[in-house]
Amino acid sequence: MQTVSTLNTSSMTNPFRHHVWAKLAAFDHPQSARSLFEYVNGHGFVARLYDERNLQRYWFLAKPMAGLCVLVPEATLPEVHEFLAGKPEGSFLIKRAIHCPSCHSTRIQYPQMTRKNLMPTLVAHLLVALHLMEHECYCEDCHYAWVRGSRSGARGLRAPLFSSQR
Repeated sequence: MQTVSTLNTSSMTNPFRHHVWAKLAAFDHPQSARSLFEYVNGHGFVARLYDERNLQRYWFLAKPMAGLCVLVPEATLPEVHEFLAGKPEGSFLIKRAIHCPSCHSTRIQYPQMTRKNLMPTLVAHLLVALHLMEHECYCEDCHYAWVRGSRSGARGLRAPLFSSQR
């Protein structure tokens, strides 16, 4: 009598399941995001592709920009950046991402509104509706905020909203 053994996937654990995921890059175009995602996964790193365009459109009431994100475990972020910088194809793929005009990071959030709390988002909606505030891009590395597509590229020529550098 033959027995067939089955793989019990419920007992297997994913080492990155309980880790914090960090944004590697944000893109406007699905193909660019998918290319980087496949390249990173194909070279032994763990990555996720996250689409927040509907969140931008329906919750933040903003035109979707930088809504396709490639995420990696936060612990591996420096290693992935180093790997991509050392490979010509990796450098080409990361150049297609949206970059901060201040520090050239690819870790961009749009719009600059919290995703963790309801009240600040509602206040920001009110300010945008009253034309007292615009939807801005936000750099997760240097905390620079700018209006994408504006002629100045930022909030005039002012410094970042919050800066750790003095």
